[in-house]
Amino acid sequence: MADAPWVPEWEVTPAAVEALLAAHAPALAGGTLRPLASGWDNLALTLDHPGGRAIVRVPKRRIALALLAAELDWLPRLAPHLPVACSAPRWGVRGLAEAPYAFAAYPFIAGTPGHDLLAADPPAAVAEAMGRSLGRFLGDLHRIPVDRSPGAPPLPDDGPERSDLRAVLAHVRGLRPRLARGVPLPLLDACIAALDTLARSRPQAWTKPCWVHGDLDHRHTLFHESGELAGVIDWGDLHVGDPALDLALWWSVLPLGARHSFQTAYGPVDAHSWRRARARCLVHQLYVLDWATQTDKPTVAGVARWALERALG
Repeated sequence: MADAPWVPEWEVTPAAVEALLAAHAPALAGGTLRPLASGWDNLALTLDHPGGRAIVRVPKRRIALALLAAELDWLPRLAPHLPVACSAPRWGVRGLAEAPYAFAAYPFIAGTPGHDLLAADPPAAVAEAMGRSLGRFLGDLHRIPVDRSPGAPPLPDDGPERSDLRAVLAHVRGLRPRLARGVPLPLLDACIAALDTLARSRPQAWTKPCWVHGDLDHRHTLFHESGELAGVIDWGDLHVGDPALDLALWWSVLPLGARHSFQTAYGPVDAHSWRRARARCLVHQLYVLDWATQTDKPTVAGVARWALERALG
């Protein structure tokens, strides 16, 4: 991981995106583009065009090119099996010879980001709806059959590294000096100590790979005012791997009042998976807190810290 892995490797300008759309998605050409958000790997822009509003995501780092290709290949195939809207691209193109190298575009999904809803301390009925709808969504995603037929696109398989807690612990220890820029040292060291305890427990590895979102937390879940899930976005880490990576939302998205309804809708989870999920939450939200603090996103930073404190509790 680079010193600041969210720093763009090339500039993405609205003019360049307009040229990209004109060449590869004429139905979107001529609309009004406005920057929306900049994540680790992609720049997102809103596009108001005669057909409505769309979101355009453009990689700003080379690592995102392969991730975007997997998203273009697989998300439209998976979306019909899911109970809520997801950012399945309707238009897109893989890497080109010049920057911007690629793009994906999909219809706008309205909803309140999870971190904004959590920051408002949702009432019990809203929390219950959050848990129920997230459990139903995640259960449906994890039960989609993995298509390994010869005619299918290449599977974005994930190796065991993100679920090997000893390897994860060593990685986070190596990043401690960098993470200390955005994470208070007492919290950072408490997370490292918790990861050490989890690694020593030696939870069993996952044995049944399934489709996972891979980056599922309060930034990428959108909700209605009722608490019902409105959509799930940012599928750049979509792959076949360990479902525990997604179950980290137990700490990073679910209020306490949402846990029963989530587990009822999702189904049983074994103790080893919960340990891997807790470790994933600790690592993931350390990275999110570091990024959000250094890029001045106080609401995201506050919810990331809340998630870490819950995972430590």
